[in-house]
Amino acid sequence: MNVKDAIKRVLDEGGIKARKDYFLASCFTTLKGAEEPSEWIVNFYNPKKKTIVDFYVSSDIKEGGEAPALKPTKPLEPDNVKVELAEVLKNVSIMKGAIKTLVFLHKKHVWTINVIGRSMDVASWEFDARNGELLGKKKTSLILNRK
Repeated sequence: MNVKDAIKRVLDEGGIKARKDYFLASCFTTLKGAEEPSEWIVNFYNPKKKTIVDFYVSSDIKEGGEAPALKPTKPLEPDNVKVELAEVLKNVSIMKGAIKTLVFLHKKHVWTINVIGRSMDVASWEFDARNGELLGKKKTSLILNRK
């Protein structure tokens, strides 16, 4: 399922319409390999209450409930997402031995892809979701003091 379909489903049938003063804030999914996501978590933010509500979108839609937001955020406009995840993933090298790929679509219309390897190394990429431009790339380790 692509992210725009997940967002549309929440907006059309997910119950966000009943909540006042919320806007789309971010989307998240996990991948194993390069398959298409089967579930998206779509997050909405309320700046007045400083809360976030998430919706789990797969074959059905489940609301995760309201929780305090970690920090304020800006709206994510789905119409500004011109480059889909599948296109971005063509520019990401999935490490041999990767155990999980974390995908975020968030403020400023940025795709962030984090690939975690068995050795706890993380390769991260950021792409502009409006044009596909690579904004940044880095490698790090989840284990402290590891070179």
